[in-house]
Parts: sequence; C-alpha cells; structure tokens
Amino acid sequence: MSALLSVSPSRGLVDEKFRVVVQNLSHGQDVTLHSLVRSEDDDLWQAFGHYVSDDEGTVKVAEHVCVGGSYQGMEPMGLLWSMKPVPGSRTGLRLRKKDLSTPISVYCGHISQGFRETKALACAVAERWYMAPGVRRVEVTEGGVRGTLFLPPGSGPFPGILDMWGGGGGLVEYRAARFASHSTRNMSEKNMSAMLSVSPSRGLVDEKFRVVVQNLFHGQDVTLHSLLRSEDDDLWQAFGHYVSDDEGTVKVTEHVCVGGTYHGVEPMGLLWSMKPVPGSRTGLRLRKKDLSTPMLVHISVYCGHISQGFRETKALACAVAERWYMALGVRRVEVTEGGVRGTLFLPPGPGPFPGILDMWGGGGGLVEYRAALLASHGYVSMALEYMSPKALSDPSRQVGKQYFEAAFTILKEHPQVCSDRVAMFGLSFGTSVVLSMAVYSSVIQPRCLVCVSGSHMQPLRGSLADVFKDTDKDSHKIRYDEEHRVIWRDRLLPIPSDPSKKVAVGQLQCPLLLIVGEDDQSRPVAESAEDMKKMMEEAGNSHLLTILSYPGAGHLIEPPYTPHIAFSNFMVTASGGKVVALWGGEVSAHSRAQEDSWHRILAFLEQHLYGPDLKTCTAQT
Repeated sequence: MSALLSVSPSRGLVDEKFRVVVQNLSHGQDVTLHSLVRSEDDDLWQAFGHYVSDDEGTVKVAEHVCVGGSYQGMEPMGLLWSMKPVPGSRTGLRLRKKDLSTPISVYCGHISQGFRETKALACAVAERWYMAPGVRRVEVTEGGVRGTLFLPPGSGPFPGILDMWGGGGGLVEYRAARFASHSTRNMSEKNMSAMLSVSPSRGLVDEKFRVVVQNLFHGQDVTLHSLLRSEDDDLWQAFGHYVSDDEGTVKVTEHVCVGGTYHGVEPMGLLWSMKPVPGSRTGLRLRKKDLSTPMLVHISVYCGHISQGFRETKALACAVAERWYMALGVRRVEVTEGGVRGTLFLPPGPGPFPGILDMWGGGGGLVEYRAALLASHGYVSMALEYMSPKALSDPSRQVGKQYFEAAFTILKEHPQVCSDRVAMFGLSFGTSVVLSMAVYSSVIQPRCLVCVSGSHMQPLRGSLADVFKDTDKDSHKIRYDEEHRVIWRDRLLPIPSDPSKKVAVGQLQCPLLLIVGEDDQSRPVAESAEDMKKMMEEAGNSHLLTILSYPGAGHLIEPPYTPHIAFSNFMVTASGGKVVALWGGEVSAHSRAQEDSWHRILAFLEQHLYGPDLKTCTAQT
C-alpha cells in the first residue's frame, strides 16, 4: 500500500530526460513499470519494463537494468521510446501531436500483469510538452502563404528556422514548436523541473497522504489544486495558496495555506474542502458506488496564487492519488438469501473476524462504501438494503423486525464471523432501527452499537410503513430556508414524554457510541442525545453510553477527508418525492468532526470486538 513512484521532472519538454524511481518495495522484488498514453486520435500506446528492486527496495530506471519487456538493458527513457499501440489497436498508427496547447500525459503504473485489469501499486503522471511556457503560436496567411509561426518569449530578436516536412502534406507544427522552445531553456529551467509528489500515491480514503512540491524558487507563490471526476461525471475541486520556503519547497503537512478553499496548516485540505466546480449542477453529493475502482484525485501545482481558470492554465507539475474504500484482498459478495438484500465485504484471510451490520438512513437503496472501508479494517461488514418505495407500499413486502433478524442471523452465522462479536452501525434513521432491534429483538444480541446522526425516536416495533405513517402526522412542522431547502429536524420536536414514542434505551445491554453534529438540520440529534442520557441514567445503564458531540458539524458525518455536504438533492423514499435537503454544518468544523469521530469509532469497535478477552477471533487489519 505504501509503494512510492516518482517521476521528475513531472513536467518537461519532449526532448528532456526524466527520472523514474520506485521506493518502499521489498528487497529483490520483481516488478513491472508500465507507461500508457492516449493519443489525440483516442488510441492507446504503451511500453513496459521488468525490474528487480535493489537491497534498499528501490528501482531507479536511470541506473538499473531492465531484464525484459518492450525494451531491455539500462534505458532511462525506454518507457517512452519503446511505446507501441496496445494489442487490438488499429493497424498502421503513428503518434503525432497536433494540439500544442495541451500536454501528452504518460501514466506509469506499477503492475505485474494484465495492465488494465490489475491494480497498480502506485502511479504518477508525466507531462511531455512540445511548446514551452511563454511560446506564442501565430497563424500565417499573408501573401497566399499558409503556415504557423512559433515565437519564443521576450522581445528578441531571435534566429529563425523555416521548417518543412515531406510528402505527407498538411501543416505539421510540433517540431517548429520545439525549436521555438529551445531559446527558453535557461529562463524556464527552474519551473519546468518543479517536482510534485504525493505519498502514498495509493491508499484508503481514511489514510492521510503527504503532498510536497520541490525545485521552486525561494518565496515563490504557488497554488496547489486537486480535481476529481465523480462516477456521475461531475467535477469536484479544491485549491490552496502557498509560499515556498528557503529551500524552494512546499510541504502541505507543515506549511500554512494562506488562501483558497481552506486556510492554515491542513494536511488533507485538498480533499475535505472539495466542492463542485463552478457551473456544476446544484445539490450534488459525492458518493462512491463502484468499489472495485479508486477515486482518482489529480493534484497539480500552478505558478502564482490563482483561484480560477485552472483548466486554461498550464501546471508546473502534476500527480495522481488513488483513494480506495476497499483494500487489496477484500472480497465483495452479494446477499439475497431469505429475502434479505445486501452485500458482504470479507477481509482477506480465513478469519474468523468480528462482524458489523451496516445500515444507512431514509434515502434507501444499498449503500456499500462504508461497509467496504470497515472490511478494510478487519471486520466482516454487511451493507443492508432495507428501504425502498416498493417495500413501503407493497403489503406483501413489508419490512419489519423479522427482516432485520434474518439479516443479523445471516451475518452472525457466516463461517468467517465470530458469532458472539457482531456489532450494528446505523446512520440517521438507521439509528432508530439499530436501537429498536437491540432493545426489542430476542434474536439480535449485538456486542456494541455505533449510531451516527440519529435519534431514539421513531421506534420500530411493527413495519417501516407504520413508522413513517405515524411520522407523517407531524409533517406540518417541516420548515424551509430562504432557498427552499427542507429542514426536517423540527418534525421530531419537542422530545416526547410518552415512552411509546421512543426506544426504551434504558433496556440496552451493550455499549453504545453516539455521534452528534450540533448543527444537524435533519434530526434533533443533540436533544435526542440528552434525552437518551437521562433515560439511561434513570435506568442505571448510562455506563454503556458514550456521546461524542461536535460543534459546527452537520448531519452527514462520513469517513474522513471526504467533502462536507451542507445540502443535496434527496429522494424521499416513503413518498418518492424529490427535495433539496439541508443537512447543516460548517466546512472546517464538520471535516474535523469526520476525522475525529471516525478514528474514535474504529477505536470503539476494536475495544469491543477485538478486546483483550478475545479468544476466538484474530485481528487482521
């Protein structure tokens, strides 16, 4: 997971050499370096070389021998000059650059076989330019002459070259652009060799990474920019303004961000402060569905402090970070038995492992990414689908206590699960379900509970349809803000004194971790937590309760380093209507709550599922 691949300079002219280095390997490890470029005609070209790491677990392409692949021997630039079209491509291809305002990108993947199908250990991007920064392109049409002038930066005068190609005809520009770039070598050498590294370049979404920019001028103003394309094809971005130190370096983990979408020393600000790019659709929420692929975060560094125009501005250097919910070796298994709909995520190894039944809220559907992340930390996790319009409207498919008991039993009786170490994890309305099952079911006996942004109201004794029918009686309490975003929290206020309107948490017999966002606009979680504490104190079981309350945090408290969502489009499962829901929270405070609460959740689960009295389960995180 910690293999580090660097390419320096990551941005350079096509006739400049670069250095490719892989670190953090095992001694004598067989690896393959692979390069891939997509041409402007949408054809893929590739090269690859086989290497064996040295005593320090390092491969240096400029110094080490390639023992096989599309080139052999000590070939510093073999990953470029040995490129060929990938198998299955059209025949007779030629790689030529036409649009000289954008770079050719070479993706170096550290893989062993089946390049498209195999997950890389690490990856990086190298930009190869024909036209240096400052070179100007001017079309020539005077006197019936058709051509293009490429002018070096500066007032000149410069020597001139008339560049003519052969019998293929047409206007071929890239060599002329390269000639014009040669007069800029001395003045641009420093910025052309700026080096941007992200380590680890491949990690879980809840792992921190380190972003470092080197080879800058002392005191140089730069902007770091992150860009992610969602599975819905929306672009999300963040950016921070920095000033390089005396060594011409920016270290995001140590240096102060002086402006942008975040401020101060924020090691992960390039992720948690992400927002949809200007002009995007409204009400977006960033959620991962295909867990077999990572979220690819493109990080670039730009000269100067800029806040817009990133697409039109040339970057000094760039890198790619892979962010995974599902660690290597975790398996995904669909569950359909007994009418239960869900997905199991199994950690690598024979087990047995503790289990977690993971339930989301009123949005319905099957949400898997948190369960996959929990499995990556050593728990057999089952994401459960329990709410859909059909389930709420069709009497023959009513979901109630028996459904959740069946799901809990499937997880508990799985051969890789420690049957006496199964927890339940609920978010939003899922909290009401988790608490209800822990109190009222004789079948469900959880080892511990984690409840995020939820309440002990809306107890589930019959079916889900019954719960929502009862809640609809208070629909007149729903409010809207000035932008007509729905605020649901008042619907459950005031906290009822009638015991039948609340889960009897005084009967809980297992530890409960309650996560509260004090600016939650969806549910009255702070008031509910206070009432639950009172009820458990009166019942004598308050020692089982741990409350983590976060000022400035909203409703959607997710795994760390993911964007804060203050509002989003929402499909009301019970009615099928679409609204824009206000979730609440302030970006910085909410992001800190996500980071702190997640680490405490993992510690809580480890304490109660992988505790010191553990006899039948072996921790494999």
